[in-house]
Amino acid sequence: MSDNEHAIERALRRSGVRLTRARRAVLDALLEAERHLTAAQVHALGRQSCPSLSLASVYRTLALLQSLGHVQLVHSDDDCQSYAVAPAGHSHQLICSACGWTYAFSECDLSPLVADMEARTGFRIVEHLLELRGLCPKCRE
Repeated sequence: MSDNEHAIERALRRSGVRLTRARRAVLDALLEAERHLTAAQVHALGRQSCPSLSLASVYRTLALLQSLGHVQLVHSDDDCQSYAVAPAGHSHQLICSACGWTYAFSECDLSPLVADMEARTGFRIVEHLLELRGLCPKCRE
């Protein structure tokens, strides 16, 4: 079991949320994937270990995991949302535009940009999302 999986399980317990068979199936599908997945893809993968898994349960579980900061929403060019496991703490996504491989990273120093935007606009910025898209080494070959 990975550190990320342990962290997610602990967060669920602290929040008073049980790790049901359906939630485990959703979590396992996301953790085993090397790319971002749509809810339909999570559903299909999750049904392999939990045949009774409903699409509604998938959406509820994804929303729960996202609210706890363990899943990140990934935007795509075709306006289709997908999801990827986020590492603990602040993180962003590097996404291959060809195969969908997703890499989460935490490094970013947007503090000067955020401060400048707050000063110019009067906004109070409380969070940001950074997605970098390109071609992974395999797809560049």
